Amino acid sequence: MVRICLAAFMSLSILGSAFGQEGRFVFESNDDGYVRFDTKTGEISICRVVNDQAVCRMTADERRALEEQIELLQERIDELQTELAASESGDRGGFPSQEDLDRTMGFVENMFRRFNDLVDDLETDRTDPAPNAGESE
Repeated sequence: MVRICLAAFMSLSILGSAFGQEGRFVFESNDDGYVRFDTKTGEISICRVVNDQAVCRMTADERRALEEQIELLQERIDELQTELAASESGDRGGFPSQEDLDRTMGFVENMFRRFNDLVDDLETDRTDPAPNAGESE
């Protein structure tokens, strides 16, 4: 089957260039119907005429590649749905909750106030005259 498709492709390429065909698809008849060659993607499909309409099916390689891509996309969808469910349930994926943020901010505010108090005490000590500095003995 692969040899037939390759032979059809080669003959289609020669015929297409000989007749100056400009279309995207090139068709070649065979015993079962037609072989359709996509000149943009290189895909080959087997086509038959059913009820006056061309019905084309993918080759096994194309179908396998498509199924692999679908599997990868489904895995990614599953990952995203898991992440979404975790975020909706309150599990923030390593991010702190609002309560954790409030507790941390309270700690930082207390530490800052204590630091300011310490600085104020040091400045007060520097500006106060030394005890007994003005007394003579």
